[in-house]
This record gives sequence, structure tokens and C-alpha cells, in this order.
Amino acid sequence: MRRRGRLPDPPELPAAARPAWPPWYAPVALIGSFFAVSVAAVPVLPLILIAGLSDTIGAIALLVLALLQDGVFVGAAVLFASFTRTPLAWHFGVRSTPFWATVGWTL
Repeated sequence: MRRRGRLPDPPELPAAARPAWPPWYAPVALIGSFFAVSVAAVPVLPLILIAGLSDTIGAIALLVLALLQDGVFVGAAVLFASFTRTPLAWHFGVRSTPFWATVGWTL
């Protein structure tokens, strides 16, 4: 008997449908992303050091660094996924959702 309010487990993908990514891709992509973010942050670091003069400059610099870091992490994941086959959105858990349900969860 199924308990009320609990969704059933989704069916497993067949082996042929699963992406064949080697297990070492994840740590290499993560370490490479850390290195890339560190190198890309070098031009922004002086703005953070000067932030003592203005809180706005420091806040903008940190926002730029956060956006840069997010872009590098997503880019590394897509790059490494593309080494074996063309990555699709569902490989990363991206799926469409009803608009109003999304608005409700966001609020």
C-alpha cells in the first residue's frame, strides 16, 4: 500500500541512455574550475582591496566575482560533458516545470 502524499520513485534510465562520463571528470573539472576562477579573479582583486574607499565598489567587485565563478563552474561541467557526447539539459537535471508552480516555490 502506497503512503498518501508520497510520489513513486522515478524509473531508472536504461544503461544506453545514461551519459558515459568517467568518474575522474568531476574532480578534474572542479580543480580546473578553482584554478580558472583564481586566475580570472586577479584583475578584480585590486577593486576589492580598494573597497575600503567605497563599499559600493567592493560590493560590485564581489558580485562580478560570484557571477564569474558561477559561469566557470557551469562552463566546466558542460565542457567535460561534451568530451563524450553532446550534453543535453536533462543530463544536468534541467527540466520544464509549470509556471505557477515555479512562482509558488520561489515565493
